[in-house]
Amino acid sequence: MTGPTHVVVGGYGYIGSWLVEALTRRGVRVVVVLRRPRPPPQNLAQRKVKAFVDPDARNAEDLLSKVDAETVYYLPGSPGGRKSRMWRLHYHLPRAYARAASRVGARLVYVSSIAVTADFSVDTDTVGRIVEETTHLSGRDPSAACSTHSMTKAELERHLVSGGEEVPRKWAIIRPGLVSGGGNPHPEWRLIRLLAKLRVVPDSKYLPLISVERLASLLADAGTGAYDGLWVNAVDTGLSLAQAAAYEGGCPSGSKCLRLNIDRLAGLARVSPRQCKPRLAYCILRRRRGFASRYLEK
Repeated sequence: MTGPTHVVVGGYGYIGSWLVEALTRRGVRVVVVLRRPRPPPQNLAQRKVKAFVDPDARNAEDLLSKVDAETVYYLPGSPGGRKSRMWRLHYHLPRAYARAASRVGARLVYVSSIAVTADFSVDTDTVGRIVEETTHLSGRDPSAACSTHSMTKAELERHLVSGGEEVPRKWAIIRPGLVSGGGNPHPEWRLIRLLAKLRVVPDSKYLPLISVERLASLLADAGTGAYDGLWVNAVDTGLSLAQAAAYEGGCPSGSKCLRLNIDRLAGLARVSPRQCKPRLAYCILRRRRGFASRYLEK
């Protein structure tokens, strides 16, 4: 493979490995950056991808310059846990890569996740539509409505749109819905697969979803400049939770299954701490629209 390189920070993770696979299939030269040494996931075991370990992004600029980086994808994140860890993963580390990308002239694609802002009332019959945020809502108190995960992600978004010297001239923010398919290892999908084996089909009217294959393709497009300067809400408007559960190994077609509406159950997460996973899931479920970082105030 020749030409500029796409650097994927977190390329051995769930979404990252699918993105690396999509890029290599397009003939793109890929370099993976890891926070700690680990073997490649199964879907990348046969693909020749260089991997570097740089847990604190101290060598980010040297690495990007050395490999002639054209695009940097930043994917690592944590839906819950210590606040200090989330600030490090969602703000301090990606800010270091943004600074490095600015200095070497590379593009930055940041995978955010702040309560997907797609309007589900538009083009609901168009399967796989990618909804770009055109209305930036203000007048809300994000600290009261969102998790710590959301707020730390939003801070990096605000940094990117600030236009400062540390910000790359070319950037894109991708906000995926709840990612399904591909053997998702996250706890919520392990629970969905368990329920499916028990012939219980979870359903939701409002849950924004996107398949991991679709998301990987969209991210690969973003790496070519398709969404420069945009917030893009990646939602498959034609994909329901019941369909995704069936894809994960749910009830066979035509069989009798118990249908479980999780919209009501999600309300129980309101009493959860802001930094926990149930609270994040509740934030995504209850709001059809979110907020844009350019309107956040200190």
